[in-house]
Amino acid sequence: MLRKTVITALAVILSGAAVAGCSQSNDKNGSSAQPSPSSTQTEVASATPATPPTIELSLPLDPGVSLSSDTWALKEWGSRTGVTFNLTTVPRDSQKEKLNLAIASNEFPELTRFFQDDTTYKKYGSKLFVALDPYLEEGKLPNFQKYLEKYPDVEQAIRNPADGKIYGFPLVQDFEWVPRVWWMRNDLLNKQGMDVSQIQSLDDVKAAMLALQKENGGKPITSSRLGWSYYFWTSSTPFGLAGENNGKDPRYNPETQAFEYGPTAAPDRFKMWVEFERWMYENNLLSPDFLTMKDNDLFAGYASGSFPLIREQNNAGQAGVDNEALLQPIMPFPVDGAIQTQAVSPHYNTSFRGPWVISNKSKNADAIMTALDWLYSEEGYTTMFIGKEGEHWVKDASTPSGYKIIGYQSVWTADADGKQPDGLITGGDLGMGVWWMNGVIPEFNRYGTLTSKAGEEAKAFKYLNSRDAIIKAGGTNEAPPPVSFDDDALKKSTELGNQIETYTSENAIKFIIGQKPMSDWDSFMAGYKNFKIDEWVGLYNEFAVK
Repeated sequence: MLRKTVITALAVILSGAAVAGCSQSNDKNGSSAQPSPSSTQTEVASATPATPPTIELSLPLDPGVSLSSDTWALKEWGSRTGVTFNLTTVPRDSQKEKLNLAIASNEFPELTRFFQDDTTYKKYGSKLFVALDPYLEEGKLPNFQKYLEKYPDVEQAIRNPADGKIYGFPLVQDFEWVPRVWWMRNDLLNKQGMDVSQIQSLDDVKAAMLALQKENGGKPITSSRLGWSYYFWTSSTPFGLAGENNGKDPRYNPETQAFEYGPTAAPDRFKMWVEFERWMYENNLLSPDFLTMKDNDLFAGYASGSFPLIREQNNAGQAGVDNEALLQPIMPFPVDGAIQTQAVSPHYNTSFRGPWVISNKSKNADAIMTALDWLYSEEGYTTMFIGKEGEHWVKDASTPSGYKIIGYQSVWTADADGKQPDGLITGGDLGMGVWWMNGVIPEFNRYGTLTSKAGEEAKAFKYLNSRDAIIKAGGTNEAPPPVSFDDDALKKSTELGNQIETYTSENAIKFIIGQKPMSDWDSFMAGYKNFKIDEWVGLYNEFAVK
């Protein structure tokens, strides 16, 4: 994975800003001593001039997001914590390669947030990054410590299995989240004499899908994005097959309290799902681009109403205000004689938005620790999500969220005709609400309650209510235990997992799009004996942190 020849290519690493401020020497293996808040870093801090230190910061960003060192939220974060930031942004889809270059050369920015990587910060922590443990032990991270105590699963997930230390600040999800919900345009169903609340079986789902298609002019009613894993994860929810990490991991069985591979552990339900998707594809209900569609194209389909069925996350904000209001969730229904459950999400987000890490070459580790800990305070997450109290928002007990936006464009500042005052910018222009720059995601942000005024409780709590209804209906189970592989197990699990996923995806896709007849199903399932599924699943059970 690591390229040994890339040291000369440092000019392209995170646009060059990655190496600024890195001056501490290291040995020939690229390792260096961990700074301690009671020794090395304290000495450096005491020698630092009174002017705020400048921190070299690298962030991956979602498509369409724009940030700079002069963005209000970034400057406000620095001013509140006594630092300034020199920001380099990286498109999230290209960050992994750039991080590999940095790992190979041991030339990291002082502060980096990972993308889609929940292992590297642990694997290379002792060589490349500052451990948080001395700071925690001395009470220097009080806000972060509160979340470790509130959510033990966070600490279990982020500790290095080799030395037991913590090398990164994870994104904490301070809410309960049902990850996958199917939403239908109920207004269209009503025109066909149906209602989402009447759906109680797979046959009912099929009838509702055909009704939506009729109202949609015979065109496909849904699609997917992000390729096979995500499609499998979202579309197989009622069948209880896919594991977490967007479908890449084995599924955790709450009854046996062990991991298993859905397609081979529940072959009958797996066949039912493939046949169901094949039926959708044959009847032009599923877009032919379901495996290749990009985020923006899918979201545009939701917003325009051309995709009146959403089969992914427990919100439908991408459908636009008008269409979103018309969507209703499908409640869990029995498949194969029982309601198949999905796991409520854990309280950490590292498999997608990876942890913050501090380079052990930084001379500003103390200052960075203080800045990061602030993100886990109430002042920190309200500032980074909704701005400055009194200037951008005020507390208001009459609103569903308890906040009222006053200083940038929102439903609160719009005139009766929906127009915003001239010159009033958006929260996005101020850099607020960007998950990559935060330590905690509060419930008011994840469930969008800020967009509702007093008296709009039904709108504000739509997703919270759907979550609670799904849980009450028995459609969920507890989050699986975190899995913390050592190096050998990670390498082995990745190798086996890739082989198994490739075999499953290549064959299942052919069945779904009609390139393979269902008469070949038994031979396909028999082919799994050529893969070490028990060994792969066994690694997850062995390294599960319980």
